[in-house]
Amino acid sequence: KQWYQRRVRGAMLRVLTLRETAEWLGVSPFELSIHLLSILITSILAPLKLEGDIAITWWTVFAPVWVANGMWVYFRLIVYLRLNFHYQSRRHRGIPKFIWTIIFTALVLSFEMLLCQRLEDSSKHSLTTVFIPVFIILALLLIRSCMYPKMSGATPPYLHRPPLDPYNLAHPGNVQ
Repeated sequence: KQWYQRRVRGAMLRVLTLRETAEWLGVSPFELSIHLLSILITSILAPLKLEGDIAITWWTVFAPVWVANGMWVYFRLIVYLRLNFHYQSRRHRGIPKFIWTIIFTALVLSFEMLLCQRLEDSSKHSLTTVFIPVFIILALLLIRSCMYPKMSGATPPYLHRPPLDPYNLAHPGNVQ
């Protein structure tokens, strides 16, 4: 029984691979690396701005993230146009991905703009107002994670595992 409990506990702590994470978020690994690089640059600029080492605005601090989002929309637009005009049989796959890109990018940009306005002038918006787009993004990611196999057109690898044996009959040490 202890072996079965360890196996179940280990299955719950599974970490997604890069491919699964990219599919869940709706980006390619290249686009994910661009986003991570922009977040890294922003994470370096923000403490420098807070400590007063550099004299830039908050709008400039978040510029790398905006550039990455613009590139993401551009890449998705190219994919949509190629699927729409060159591959007639795959036309249905491009539309939901492009709509997801537009909605996700609009929510991220609205959060970043509200955050920059809040940081520049703290009396302009409350933190509740600033984080509303983030809560909507989290809700959409939750819905997307439930629809993962349907949207990607493939079954995720974790669904191919054999079911756990509840009676522990497959354990080699179990002799009857």
